[in-house]
Amino acid sequence: MSRLRSLALPGVVFAYVAAAAHGAGAGWLPWLAAAVALAGVLALERRTAQWAGSPERDAAHGRAVRAVGFGGALHLLARLGPPGDPTLDAAACAGAGVAGVGACLALARVSGRGGLLQSPRTATSLDAAGLVAFAWSVAGALPAARWLLPAGTVAVDPQATDLAITSAGVATLLVLLAAALRMRATRRLELGVVDRANGALVAAGTALLSAASATLLGVGLADRTLPAAAVATAAATAWVMTTAEPTRVARATRALLALALIGAPTAITATVAVQAYPDRAPAIVLLTTAAAAAIGLVARAVARPLGPDGSRWLEAIDAASQAVLQPEPEPALRAALAALDRASRVPGARPELVHLSPAQALSVDVAGYLHTAPVDVPPAAIELARGEPERTLRAEVLRAVEVRQPAVRPLLAWLETRGAFTATLIDDDDGPVGLLLMPRAGRSDTLALEEARALRLLADRVSALLAVAAALARARARQLDTDAAVRRLESEGAALSARLASAHARLAADADTLARRVRTSAFGGASRVALDT
Repeated sequence: MSRLRSLALPGVVFAYVAAAAHGAGAGWLPWLAAAVALAGVLALERRTAQWAGSPERDAAHGRAVRAVGFGGALHLLARLGPPGDPTLDAAACAGAGVAGVGACLALARVSGRGGLLQSPRTATSLDAAGLVAFAWSVAGALPAARWLLPAGTVAVDPQATDLAITSAGVATLLVLLAAALRMRATRRLELGVVDRANGALVAAGTALLSAASATLLGVGLADRTLPAAAVATAAATAWVMTTAEPTRVARATRALLALALIGAPTAITATVAVQAYPDRAPAIVLLTTAAAAAIGLVARAVARPLGPDGSRWLEAIDAASQAVLQPEPEPALRAALAALDRASRVPGARPELVHLSPAQALSVDVAGYLHTAPVDVPPAAIELARGEPERTLRAEVLRAVEVRQPAVRPLLAWLETRGAFTATLIDDDDGPVGLLLMPRAGRSDTLALEEARALRLLADRVSALLAVAAALARARARQLDTDAAVRRLESEGAALSARLASAHARLAADADTLARRVRTSAFGGASRVALDT
């Protein structure tokens, strides 16, 4: 019942706008679109109702997504009618404004993953939502005045209305772009947040450039194209900020950026060619279709270099994760460290596997030989790494908080001395086992969530490998102890045999001495017979 009450307002609004569009000559399509929009809002209501207990998506995220869905549906429904109708223009402005405000709310409600970093106050600021609401209030006031006031009361130039709507669309795109840039600048070290910020940034930038290009080329009207681009950007921003998996955002961002880099010039070229040579439109469409198919084939290859640090870290970590699956511990560790060495761009900067017991650091040289060296691990490294997201401690995070938390300075100095960029805790059921240190090696960008998760997966596999190595070491130690005990018992047996032999020789000598006396003093016949017997 409560869900039906929440759908009462969208149903009434959609029905009113559909009736206005139908009355303006749009036919029965607005009614069908209103029914589809109401069904979509209902589905969105059901989906977001499950976010109440989620750690990353709460009720505020649900309200923001529902606002974007309602506003976007209202805008699209209003645009089904003919241009110039004040009722539809006011409804379209209201829908775009609600969608833009919802996207700004979603931007302001992105939560971090904990650890040493704390989100700044600007992360929850609603100034962007206020700017978007003001822009669309001004744009919607002009058609609303024509709609609500009696005819002849106020004279509003239709071109002024179109200009206000176009300006509001541009303002929304620019505000979303600025909000994404601010999030990226202020929260660049938070795992997952920077992926969301990059997604919103690429979505807003792509929409702004595409809408501006379409307007300049005469493909669409400015008062229709730019607001539609703003609504699409709001929907994309809401998805980027509320999806449960930030790594999906990173992959989608790379794919969208690759398509924008190679697809947008193709589309613009095709549009200009069709306008210049309308008689050759079929051939141009055919060539454009073939180009689109080729773009789809090469999009993944183009998107790969756009990954974090050229995806070099991800490829190296994945190769190391496969290498540690070897059955023999020492060759597996050697192969894993050699695979991780591919992530480095600086010669001599090598990853290290720090073992806590015994305290030693394992690394491989250029030839692939395993080396060990003693190391002193700061006690704070284990506790701080356990509290960080994905159990990965980053030197850049320690550098960012060293002013407020001076206790991390010795640990930061230890990491910088070893040239480490990250330290991932290797943990098992019995407690911490060691640390996996990845070198900075000329890296300039921040660690991505994909890389942190890959490092944790590698650390878990190394933990199992070290557990096997420890079990084999304990078995070897038991074998050595047993061999030593056997050698000790054999030595004791030999000494005891020597003592027994010495005692036997001494007793035999005494008996022989006594027997010699008997032999030399026996002269009778009976004595001789007894001795012979």
